[in-house]
Amino acid sequence: MPSEDEFDFHYDAAIEGAVITKYNGNEKEIRLPEKLGGDQVKGISEGAFKYVKYVEVPDTFTVIQSCAFKNCEYLERVVLPDSIIEIQEEAFSHCEKLEYVNIPEGIQSISEETFYYCRSLDGIVIPDSVTSIGEKAFCECEALTEIRIPESVIDIGEDAFAWCYKLKSVVIPMGIEKIPDDMFSQCKELEEVLIPDTVTTIGNHAFNGCNMMESIQIPEGVTQIGYYAFEHSGLKSIIIPSGVTVIDEGLFKGCDMLEEVILHDNIKEISEYSFNDCTKLRELDIPDGVERISSLAFAFGCEGLTVTYKGKKYNYTNFDEITSRW
Repeated sequence: MPSEDEFDFHYDAAIEGAVITKYNGNEKEIRLPEKLGGDQVKGISEGAFKYVKYVEVPDTFTVIQSCAFKNCEYLERVVLPDSIIEIQEEAFSHCEKLEYVNIPEGIQSISEETFYYCRSLDGIVIPDSVTSIGEKAFCECEALTEIRIPESVIDIGEDAFAWCYKLKSVVIPMGIEKIPDDMFSQCKELEEVLIPDTVTTIGNHAFNGCNMMESIQIPEGVTQIGYYAFEHSGLKSIIIPSGVTVIDEGLFKGCDMLEEVILHDNIKEISEYSFNDCTKLRELDIPDGVERISSLAFAFGCEGLTVTYKGKKYNYTNFDEITSRW
């Protein structure tokens, strides 16, 4: 049974209840007391449980405050009661050994950096009550292999799952309209992402460094794909939907496995570094309606590429005939 000896806890008395500031006991597994000095325990200060491995929170708590468990370097498991309705930003940030936390049903938001740099967190269940996931909420959760984003989620912040090296597959729920900047950046083992038809925008660097992702189906409703969105990814082929008019800067830069890109007739502009170092891309048909092609679009690593544009073929010796500086 986890320890909850009242004398092991330092606390501050506040109007809303006692706030634990430090645990002085020797136990590695503890259950927080419901009361200290006659006051209900309602809060935890940053670093209070720095050397504890297991914490069980009583149902007197309704909120896990900002930074409550931040930098608790030995913490491995936390059990939260169903009374919790809010987990604030950075609550478990930099708990490098944290393996398990339950998120109670009723939580509506996973706040910014809630689990940032929880390098040992290898599984977590997001309840159907959650509607938003904040910026860097799971960033650098290096052990995370899978995660289910419930259909209730309609908003996801930048870098939400960036640097989750072992994440292999994700289904993005219907209702999401934008895949934010860096959402899956450097998810090196990510193989499959299912994007719903509600998505209209793919942010900058969204899939940058996804080395194992060989293909992705972009919905027809997407009208904007941000710069460097697929840089250094493992894509072998891709179809750009008809609503996209610009191939943005560095979009496929360093995609050294890319063999096929199908561009729609609505493309008007091909930006700098778009196809740099796509060393396996041998042929590219550019629609006649394209008005501007950057002089740096094929500047490096495109020696084996042949481009067809307005009925003529071009290669690295004469790309300058169809490109321009702006």
